[in-house]
Order: sequence, then structure tokens, then C-alpha cells
Amino acid sequence: MYARLYGAEEEATTELQEKTADLKIDNSEKADKAKEQPQPGAEARVTIKRIERTKRKCVIVVAGMEAFDVDLKKAAKLFATKFACGSSVTKNAAGVEEIVVQGDVQDDIYELILKTYKAIPDESVVMD
Repeated sequence: MYARLYGAEEEATTELQEKTADLKIDNSEKADKAKEQPQPGAEARVTIKRIERTKRKCVIVVAGMEAFDVDLKKAAKLFATKFACGSSVTKNAAGVEEIVVQGDVQDDIYELILKTYKAIPDESVVMD
């Protein structure tokens, strides 16, 4: 009785094991993706650029902070409250998020980033 009830199940299990014995699990794709992501401090840079808007107006663009696990919205809020100006997180043409700060506060932002975010080393912050 047992063989009649469970015999077909055992045959199916054995057949399935034979078919899957030659399959391999390929984790190389996951390893390649992990290698592509920049490690904090390796090649990641925070760039601070001053961009002219009109005759006397300019904005400061801070890009690359997401590589150091910095919450960009909180950083933008910090810049806005510290410098009493407008600050927002926007996406550039390449689709990368960056912080745009209104006003000429490039040197002050440089000092504030180094003082506030200890995970960002001094040599990783570049002013253009």
C-alpha cells in the first residue's frame, strides 16, 4: 500500500534530483555589481561648484554626498537653516541627486561639511 501511495513521489523526487544535479548557482553577477559600487573614501568625492545665474546671483551645487551615506534632504535642511537661504535636493541631467544652495556660501559649506560629517575625509571634498 505504501509503495503504491508514495512510490510515484519518490520516483519524481529522484528524477528531479538528477535533473538539478548539473545546475550551478552563479553569483558572479552579484559580485560584479558589488565591485561597481564605490566604497566610501575610495574614489568617491564631494564636489562643491559655484554656478552663476544672473548678474549678481549665484547658486552652489554640492554633489557626491550620497556616496558617504549622507541623507541629502537632512543636509539640505541643515544648509538652509545654517546660512539662512534656500536649499533643495534636485536631480541633474545625469540623474544624480545633488544639493542646490542659493547664495555665495561656497567656503562656508566646505567648512560645515568637514565639521558636521566626520565620515567624509578632507581630501574627498573638492571645490570647483
